[in-house]
Amino acid sequence: MLTIPDGALADPSVELTVVELALVPRGAVRAWELGPDGTQFAEPVVLEAEYGDFELPPGVDASSLRLSVYVEERWVALADSRNDLDKKVVRATTAHFSIYGLVPDPKEVDGRGLIWEANGVSLTANAEHFARLSVSPLSITAFVSAESGTPGAVNLTLSGLPTQGEHHLYADGLEDHRLVTPADMGSVSLTLDRSRAHYLWLQPSPGTVHIGGIFDACTSVGYWEGPRCRLTGDVIGGVSIDAPDVELDCDGHRISQTYADRGMGTGIVVAETRASGSPRDVTVRNCVVGGVDAEFSQGMRVFDGDNIKLLDSQFEENQQQLMLISGLGFEVGRNAFTCVSCTSIGLSEDIANGEIFANTIIVPSLTNVESLGINLDGMVGEAGVIPIHGMSIHDNRIEAALGVWFSRTGDNDLFQNDIHANEGVGLTQNVGASNRFWWNNVEAELGVYSDGVAELSDGEGHGNWWGHECPDALFVAGVDSNDATAVDSFPYSIRDGWERALEPGCDTTPPNVPTIDSLLEGVAIVAQLVIVGTAEPFSEVTIFEGAKELGSTNARDSGEFAATLIPLNSGWHTIYATAVDVSGNESQPSMPLSFEKVVINETNPISGEKGKFDVVDIAVSRNPFDPE
Repeated sequence: MLTIPDGALADPSVELTVVELALVPRGAVRAWELGPDGTQFAEPVVLEAEYGDFELPPGVDASSLRLSVYVEERWVALADSRNDLDKKVVRATTAHFSIYGLVPDPKEVDGRGLIWEANGVSLTANAEHFARLSVSPLSITAFVSAESGTPGAVNLTLSGLPTQGEHHLYADGLEDHRLVTPADMGSVSLTLDRSRAHYLWLQPSPGTVHIGGIFDACTSVGYWEGPRCRLTGDVIGGVSIDAPDVELDCDGHRISQTYADRGMGTGIVVAETRASGSPRDVTVRNCVVGGVDAEFSQGMRVFDGDNIKLLDSQFEENQQQLMLISGLGFEVGRNAFTCVSCTSIGLSEDIANGEIFANTIIVPSLTNVESLGINLDGMVGEAGVIPIHGMSIHDNRIEAALGVWFSRTGDNDLFQNDIHANEGVGLTQNVGASNRFWWNNVEAELGVYSDGVAELSDGEGHGNWWGHECPDALFVAGVDSNDATAVDSFPYSIRDGWERALEPGCDTTPPNVPTIDSLLEGVAIVAQLVIVGTAEPFSEVTIFEGAKELGSTNARDSGEFAATLIPLNSGWHTIYATAVDVSGNESQPSMPLSFEKVVINETNPISGEKGKFDVVDIAVSRNPFDPE
C-alpha cells in the first residue's frame, strides 16, 4: 500500500497509520485515511491500492479506476495514477498524507432493457424502456423513454445514491421533488407515466431563481422589459425558466454555483411546468455560466424543448456545458465554451431540426476523461433506432480530444467548421439518410472513426481538408480513417480551398496568363510605378524585368491586382507578369509592357497649362494583408 524511500520522512519516529474508511466519500469505491494527516515527505512516496481482493460495485469499470486525493470534499485525481490491469493494482505518488481513494471515471450507459448500472448506481424498471444513466462523482442523471405502445405506469428504482447528507431528486421539472436522506439507505422508488419520456436528476440543494411562471422572481435579480427578463447583477445558485415566450438576457452577468456545491446542479434549467407543459419559445442570451470553483455539473439543460435559443453566451468549466435532451428547433450560436475534460454541446434522444453555428469550443483533456466538442447521440425506440436528424452544424471552431461525434443519427449537415482534435469526426450506429460532411478543415491524429461504411462528403462532389497538401495524398482510407471503408472521395488540397474556388483534389492546371492593363504601350513614367491588371483570383502575381523581380502582390477574389514596383532607373523598361496559384502552378508570362522612366530635373521639369503639371494616372497599391 505504501512505499517510503529512505530519507523521505524527516522524523523517522512518527508512527504512520493506514485506515480503510467504512463510510466512503461519495464517488469512490474504496478509501483510506493515511495518517497523521498532513504529514509531509521530502520526496514522493508510492501509494498502491489493490482492487482484486473485493467485489467492485455494479457498473464500475476496473480499467477506469484512479487514485485520487480528497480535498475540500472533492476527489482530485493524482496526475501520475497508473492502473496495472494484470495485477489489479493502481499506483501513484504523493508528498503528503490525507484521505486517498479509488475513484472511477464518469460513466454513461444506455440501451433498451430493465436495468442499467454505472459506477455503483443502478436504475431498474418493471417494464422495458430505453434509458440513459449518467454517473460521475458529483452528478447522477437518468433519461427514460416514452413507450406509447404500452401505456400505463412504470415503477423505477434508483439505488446506490449518496448516503451522506441530503439530496434532492427531481423528475422532469422542479415541481416534482423528492428529498433523499441517509434514512433512504441510497435507494428511492418512483412511479411515472409510461406514455411520455422522463428526465431525472439529483442535486444537493433546491435553490434556484425562477424566471416566469407562478414563482417568478425576475425582479429579485433584474427587471422585465416586455417578455425579456434582464439581469442587473450576478446570480449564485442557478436559474430556472418556467414559462414559454420568455427571454433571459443576462446582460453579461454571471450565473455561478456556490463553492460548497461546486461541480453540482445546473446553471440554467429551461423547465417543464404543470401550467405550461414542455418548454417552448425561450431565448437565453448574453450569459456567463460557471467558472473556476463556481462550476455546475450542467451549465444549461433543456428537456423536451421546442424552439429554444442560446445565443452570445459564455460557459466556463461546467462538466457538461450545454445539454439538449429530446425536442426540436434548437438554435445555438455565437457562444464560447471553455473547460477541461468536459462535453461542450450534447444532444441526446429524439432531437430534430436545429442549428449549431459560429461557436468557439476550446476543451482540452488533461485527465483520462476525454473532452468532447459536439456530441449527437440518438436513442432506441420500440421499433428500432430513433436518430437525431435535421441538424445543421456549421462555422464552429472546435479544439477537443473528440471533435464532433455522431451516434444514432442521420440526415444531418456538418460544414465549414474548423476542427482540431485527436479524433476529428466519429460515426457509430448511424441509420437512415446519410449525414453530409463538406468544407470542413479537420486537423486530427485520426480524421474519422467509423463503425461502418461512410462517405465523408456532401454526396455532390464536395469533401473536406484533412491537413494534407499536394503532392501528398489528401485522404488515405485506413490512415486518415480507422477503416478502409470510411473515405472522403473529394478531399481538398489546402485549408479553405473552397473559399478560393478550388475544385477537390490536386490542381495541376497552370493559372490563366495575367494581363497588365494600367498603362498604354510607350507611355512616359515620371513617378514610382504601380502595375494594375487581372489574374486568376487569389494567385500570387510577380512582375519581372528579364529575370529580375520588381514586385509582387496577390490577386483579389475578383482577379484584380495592383503591384508597386521597386524604384527604377531612368530609361526604357520592358516588364512582364506571371501568376502562381494556391496549388503552386505557374502561368505563362503575360504580354510584355514597355515604358520610359523619365528623369525630372531643371532641364526636364514637370509642367503643364499655366505652369501646373498634369496628373496623367495615379494608382495606389492594395495592402495584400487587407481582407477588403
